[in-house]
Amino acid sequence: MDIKDLEMQKFINSAVRIANLSEIYIQRMEYDSNGFIVYMGFALPGSSEDDLVWQIRKCTNNSMGLQTAVNFASSDNSFKYSWTQRGSYTYG
Repeated sequence: MDIKDLEMQKFINSAVRIANLSEIYIQRMEYDSNGFIVYMGFALPGSSEDDLVWQIRKCTNNSMGLQTAVNFASSDNSFKYSWTQRGSYTYG
């Protein structure tokens, strides 16, 4: 398997995990001008985008659009962030 195949498999695995999360949580996504996902957020149904109940992830994509990294707000996978404040957090 070459590097491109490995990257595609990582992307598919990530998409499957996100699909499983979408069965339980509402989700929000923000895309860049190329149509690539920049931010993903997950919270329980009924949550407001302002509530401090979101898990937020920031995606890094290569020039081909494949995800090269997914990092959590404040390097923390807890559900304690606000979707509307996603740009103000640090990610790692």
